[in-house]
Amino acid sequence: MASIFISYRRDDSEGQAGRLFEKLSDRFGRDKVFLDVVGIGTGIDFRVEIDRKVSSCDLLIAVIGKNWLLSKDKNGKRRVDSPSDFVRLEIAAALKRDIPVVPVFVQGATMPSEEDLPENLRPLVYRNGIELTHAKWDSDVELLVQAIKRALGKNSLGGPVVPRTNMLWRWPMLIVLLTAVFGAGIYWNIHSLRQADRTAPFRDGNTTSNAQDTRVNPSIASGATAEAIKDAAGKAADAAKEAAGRAADAAKDAPRRDESGQTSDTGKDAAQKAADAAKDAAGKAADAVRK
Repeated sequence: MASIFISYRRDDSEGQAGRLFEKLSDRFGRDKVFLDVVGIGTGIDFRVEIDRKVSSCDLLIAVIGKNWLLSKDKNGKRRVDSPSDFVRLEIAAALKRDIPVVPVFVQGATMPSEEDLPENLRPLVYRNGIELTHAKWDSDVELLVQAIKRALGKNSLGGPVVPRTNMLWRWPMLIVLLTAVFGAGIYWNIHSLRQADRTAPFRDGNTTSNAQDTRVNPSIASGATAEAIKDAAGKAADAAKEAAGRAADAAKDAPRRDESGQTSDTGKDAAQKAADAAKDAAGKAADAVRK
């Protein structure tokens, strides 16, 4: 089903509607944008198909040019005044179903006054619109894209709203941050053990004086315990360095994307810095173990 329905008058804004269709199709996918010329197959009753598309769309864009209100039929009457006017039917159906309707003004057109519209189109006057100009077409369309996302509360008309970001870069960030903490913890523990090893008092069983009872005698410290601690800490430090290296490799392959969909190195740079910090912490831990 089409998620964005583009309503327009052919004798008013056919060219702009076609350009807009192409732009929105590039951003959201061709199957998510409906334009009557390309969306209705040969032999299909377009009245039924239009009603079906409007009732199932997530948002309707009403393209309004200078001739949108004044367009006349073969009898010289305003098309918008006819209950069977398809543009009127499209917009009224969306308004009745409380589907978001975004007026898009082209050719310097403005919103018609409430008095100039038929009763079922008057709520359109209270919908905020966006102007698309020839000189700033791309940037104006980008503003429209952002407005569509906000109106729908969805990204790419699919899942919940999130910035247009490659979420994969967050995983290496998490890994390297945990690795940094882990490595720093190893370093601190080893440093503390070495300090305690240097200053802890050991009693010599052959001494009797208070001075001899409190003197430092590292030669009788438990060698087996110290070696076990050093061996375990060394393995942990090496594992931390390996994890940091893997996280750095992952960070290189996970560039961030910003809101406009353009690639940005912000996330990758942050992940790389965190990876470097993790490697540094793990390296200090390993050096402390081996000394």
